[in-house]
Amino acid sequence: MTLKHTTTMLIGEINEEIFGLDTFLGTKVGEFDKSVAEHIIKEIEEKYIVTSWKEFLEKFSPSLYEMPTVNEETEKFTINYTTKKPYDDATAIEFSHSTPFIQSIIRLMDQREANGETNAYFEFSEALKSFSPERVKEQAQSLKKEMLSLTNEYQKLDDRNPEKQRIGANLRTKLNDASKLFNNKTALLQLAQATIGEQLLQLAAPAGSKNADKTPLALTTFEITEQGIQTSKLHIEHRNSDNDSSNNVEGAQALIGFIGNSYDYTVSKRIQTAEVDKRNESYQKDLVVTAFTATGSQLINPEEIPQKIQQYNHYVEATANVMESYFKAISKIFSTIVGVKLFFDEYERHTKLKKVKPRLLVTNAKLENLLAKDQFKKFINTVNDINFLYVHGLTSVIVPGVDLKEKSEEPMGGFDPLTGQMFEAPVETKSEGVSLQDVQVLAKYLAPYKIPLFFGFNSESSTFASLQQNAFDQDLRPILEKLKSSREEHDVLVPCYPNMTVIPKNSNLTTATKVQLTDEKSIVEDGKTDIYLPGFYIDSSYIAASLVAAHHCSGYLKGKYPDEANRITDDYPGIRLAYPELVTKTLLPIEVKGLPSSLIEEATDLGVGFMFISENRPASEKRITVRIANTCKVMDNGRVRPLYRVLVERFVYNEVIDNVKGNSKEAYERQLDAQVRGSLKANWELLSRNNQFNRLFKEKETVGFETLGNSGFIKVSFNNEETPLTVDISSEEVKSI
Repeated sequence: MTLKHTTTMLIGEINEEIFGLDTFLGTKVGEFDKSVAEHIIKEIEEKYIVTSWKEFLEKFSPSLYEMPTVNEETEKFTINYTTKKPYDDATAIEFSHSTPFIQSIIRLMDQREANGETNAYFEFSEALKSFSPERVKEQAQSLKKEMLSLTNEYQKLDDRNPEKQRIGANLRTKLNDASKLFNNKTALLQLAQATIGEQLLQLAAPAGSKNADKTPLALTTFEITEQGIQTSKLHIEHRNSDNDSSNNVEGAQALIGFIGNSYDYTVSKRIQTAEVDKRNESYQKDLVVTAFTATGSQLINPEEIPQKIQQYNHYVEATANVMESYFKAISKIFSTIVGVKLFFDEYERHTKLKKVKPRLLVTNAKLENLLAKDQFKKFINTVNDINFLYVHGLTSVIVPGVDLKEKSEEPMGGFDPLTGQMFEAPVETKSEGVSLQDVQVLAKYLAPYKIPLFFGFNSESSTFASLQQNAFDQDLRPILEKLKSSREEHDVLVPCYPNMTVIPKNSNLTTATKVQLTDEKSIVEDGKTDIYLPGFYIDSSYIAASLVAAHHCSGYLKGKYPDEANRITDDYPGIRLAYPELVTKTLLPIEVKGLPSSLIEEATDLGVGFMFISENRPASEKRITVRIANTCKVMDNGRVRPLYRVLVERFVYNEVIDNVKGNSKEAYERQLDAQVRGSLKANWELLSRNNQFNRLFKEKETVGFETLGNSGFIKVSFNNEETPLTVDISSEEVKSI
């Protein structure tokens, strides 16, 4: 039977407001059921399978929840964020393909891809401007101007004038667009900061003062570069804009009322809002009105400059705190969103003739919760039974974010010589990473079906930059050595490393500055506020799984390897490919110009897992490439098994069993022998003789068959390493390899 699609299972909680696969199986599959009914499998696929990045975002709606608070003692405003819904009416920030943050990240990745520079030379400061308050202001500026212009027209017309109704309808549409931002207080804080800063620049010295005609206001601004913080002063001369219709005071005041009404209506729909929100409603309303109505110097008097400076400084501090909290909270969501995007992009970018499309089964559940359900193992067994395999079977599994280090001893307090004071032990925060022990349990479920389990590590040590600094020996190597084993389940364990970096942690500093008014009526710097962003990384298990899934399609192979198109047959997948003999490029640009040769030699000798490499050689075309693609199982010769052998063995087994029918043990055995020694083997050998690019075997690699009692053995041999694939020939039911 021809494979129509691949199915990769993604394990991890995306949105806790949506029932995960663990909950679904627990309610739909009985404790004493031996398998999962076909109609339930169909329902699972409808609920949890996605075929594109956009469908993933729409179906699972990754979200952050805002928890705004005002400190009653300091009266300072802040927002905390969580991926868990704290109360029923908590404000959610949903991430879609059109979310500004996601668009900015994609734009940054595209810039890096086009630039081709390593992390050390790429101008991250330029790319990060898209996260600044100024960019948020620019995005909202056209909306503010349109609303003010429409308000001015609306105010001038008589109530009976039909034109007023048309303009009113347009104004309501714009107000509705603005109201969509009422729930994104991070953007509103940034907008308020930028708006007041703009007002301060537009205001000149008060009319009538001795400096009114000659002294401009000066605002010191900052820009982050690779060389450090660069400063410059903006001087804005006094301008008389009384005739500027866009700053019409009456229209501005009316717009304030409209925005206030719109906000009140939005809040009225959340009457049951938690108490913390009720205490802050007045403050938040002022924030909204300020952000969408403060459009120029005519809205405030020069005498209000000190008050505006105080407001501006407050927004600078609040924005810094909120942005820092926001970026910390979003880092894990980011890895999932971008990882899924790259999983589908690998196939879409290279494939014109789409024969075997990749699918993603998103469990939306933590691994520990899935393993706690007996029904999960029944699901694995059912969909990979030969009767369901080509329609529902799994191609691979992704488990991102596995803890690299085991839990350390309890931290202790002590004496700090830098401060001269005693300090208490830090509070241990529970790791959100996946337990390596749980991964090994899952491998036992998958091993009978030879389903690769790709997993990456939840650690900053697993990056190209950290590997350059000996993190391989310090953190990665000990774990990889522990994973080497001759146990059967280690044949499907595929640790992936290093993770890919989108924004490095150590080079991302966004700076704002507070200001003060001098006696000379100039606005000058009064201390800067630094925001340290966490690093943003892509778990490499997404990339490894995307390559394996895509290589099942001959159309993809022809697009990925155009020079080999004439040697690619449409009837077979490209799962026999070996690395590093074949240069397989990812979509991601190099991050470093190369890793130490000693590290590469050590990793190659160790031979464990799916290793990517970043090196500036012509064949890679400034792309990260695959260096190693092995499992964790040790062969008799002491070396680690290549991943392609697992994939080929699975393919051979499924092809043989799928072509065998029989109503008795003898008939079943005869057909098995005929398929292995006959037509299928002949086809595979022909591919090898013709040196087809996507052949399954090379010369002297062979397939055989023999029986012993009620068992048959399909023997697959690679370089004198023979693997017997067991078939139960006592009946037609075949459950595992």
